[in-house]
Amino acid sequence: MKTAVYLNARCKEILQLLTTAGRHMTVDEIAKVKMVSRRSIYYDLCKINEWMEYHGIPAIEVERGKGICLTAAQSNAITALSDHPEELNGYVFSPVERVKGIVCLIGLSLEVIRIEDLMRYCQVSRNTIFNDLKVVTAQLVRYDLHLVYETKKGYRIEGDAVRVRTVCLYYLYSMLPLYTSGVLRLHGRERVQEQIERLRAVEARLNTSFPGEMVMALSALLPVMEQGRDILDLRDVKIRDVVNTREFGLVAEYFPQLVESEQIYLSVHLLGNRIQMGTGSRDADLYTAARSVVAEFERASGISFSAGEEVERALFMHLKSSWYRLRYGILMDGAVLIQELVSQDKELYESTRKACVYLEDELALPIPESEIAYMALNFAGYLKRSCQTEQQLRILIVCCQGMTTGHMLRWEIGTLLPKAKVVGVVAQQDVFYVKDICDLVLSTVSVHSDVPVEVVHPMMTDKERIAVLRRSAELMGTARFGGPAVSAAGIMNIVGEYVPDEEKLRVMDKLEAYLNGRSDLLPAAENGLLAYLTREKICLTDREMSWQEALRMVGAPLLQAGSIEPSYVEHMISVTETMGTYMFFVPWLVLAHAGPQNGVNRLDVSMGIFRTPVQFSRYRHAKIVIMLAPVDKESHLEIIRDLMRIFAVQTRIDELQHQDSPAQVLEMLASY
Repeated sequence: MKTAVYLNARCKEILQLLTTAGRHMTVDEIAKVKMVSRRSIYYDLCKINEWMEYHGIPAIEVERGKGICLTAAQSNAITALSDHPEELNGYVFSPVERVKGIVCLIGLSLEVIRIEDLMRYCQVSRNTIFNDLKVVTAQLVRYDLHLVYETKKGYRIEGDAVRVRTVCLYYLYSMLPLYTSGVLRLHGRERVQEQIERLRAVEARLNTSFPGEMVMALSALLPVMEQGRDILDLRDVKIRDVVNTREFGLVAEYFPQLVESEQIYLSVHLLGNRIQMGTGSRDADLYTAARSVVAEFERASGISFSAGEEVERALFMHLKSSWYRLRYGILMDGAVLIQELVSQDKELYESTRKACVYLEDELALPIPESEIAYMALNFAGYLKRSCQTEQQLRILIVCCQGMTTGHMLRWEIGTLLPKAKVVGVVAQQDVFYVKDICDLVLSTVSVHSDVPVEVVHPMMTDKERIAVLRRSAELMGTARFGGPAVSAAGIMNIVGEYVPDEEKLRVMDKLEAYLNGRSDLLPAAENGLLAYLTREKICLTDREMSWQEALRMVGAPLLQAGSIEPSYVEHMISVTETMGTYMFFVPWLVLAHAGPQNGVNRLDVSMGIFRTPVQFSRYRHAKIVIMLAPVDKESHLEIIRDLMRIFAVQTRIDELQHQDSPAQVLEMLASY
């Protein structure tokens, strides 16, 4: 007796495509439609031919120069089998698919799930299911989740509800062909279709296009969200920013049955890459994770980066911008495109995947294939750069409209400046001190940076292309790229006759500082931190106090100076009570601020240093609180840049905490 042969979802889709085409289709054409590699299509064709042989149908043949075209006999035989769904729809889950399916079924089902349900669902024995559950338990523990069983409630996954959903969405994304084809059944088709239609209606009202994978995954999650039973930890979401979006308004209109926290959660998914969430308290962990990933990649691949620190910094900046996407299981824009780009270098991808084990352990979150592929793509760029002897122009792309727009610019630059290196695509708030990783910033929005910036449209105009080419030519003419060497001595040879002899040494020192980027030898910026922070505006205390008292104490000098109104501090307290600890600038340091309209009279800044750390939440304490009073969106940016530079070194917080007087604090700040 012959062993039954079944088709997986993609094989069935390819067979349907060939049956309805009525013409020759090349392997490349099929690969493009299915968004996979040629190798994957050839593998699927082998599976299809096994199935056709089992049913006595002549095998598919690829004609040289033409491709594939089913004969009338083949098409008729396949159509006849479609009248017997058990022949086409029978599917045997692989061990990996069983594990993922079990997680999705337990995490997303509305019904009680017992061992008998899993046996029937996976069509395997009780012992096999018990072995699968051991694997499920081990995988969930990696993500700080636990599989539990109760007689009346069946199996369930315990832990942070957002994390549970993220793991389920991650597994579901990898099994979408099985879900869309009905092999992986989580809810009734009518209920799923209803959710899809609502999401498509929101999509139409927004005049946008949601990724099909995201819509399908959310259609499986929405029935769970409608129960309103999960307590969602949304502390890292800027709730006010989300609630003020059009997406949230439409979610409330089309999904009124959801409680508000679920409406916010759904809106976060629909906003996707167009909303950023703070990661300041996690920066140290993310940088440690980035270093571990790079070190493990070098070990797994046997290759060392010539610019290791630069690679670590670039990966850290990417993780800062992608953290919220990983946290909520949001599909990365352009995921299929990125995966296709690395499909030709399996060894590179595999080395990156092994390295990302450390990232999963650090974040306690699954890392999707699209994220791994993106990292592999960037590692490939640095490896190519390491093999080149000539210096490359390094370009950082800044975009607030999502990763897809950033990648559009990446390819545009690849055509315009083929010898340049795009070191990454980051969000607007991640751009201040980037001199170590790039020479030029291309941004779709206005940003301030310590390297030249060119503001361009996502689809660059001819005028913008000319400006970028001109700027790149200027930069390539500098000494770093083998252009004319510029030195302090050379400049003094030109201007020396206009400088008094007694001033030449001091001018030489400042020229050296300027040319070497040594800001510690340069005077403070005219609008920098030390232009506003005086001894009278620095408070040091040993007293234990609440965070509300701490904010009022730090705000008192600004109030006395007339820089702010009493309403400014009270507004910050009110917002913090509502939105949580959103003001942490780096670990142990709070940058307290609000909008100019909330009671600011003039630009100013004050500082409070607490030898007994102030508790802002269960997990966050502050040793330093800096209060900033901005009068507009730009005039305080020099202060922010100074803070970024000073507190980029974490130990400086402790150094300042141990000073005895405001005068010593100012002296210490001036020395950084």
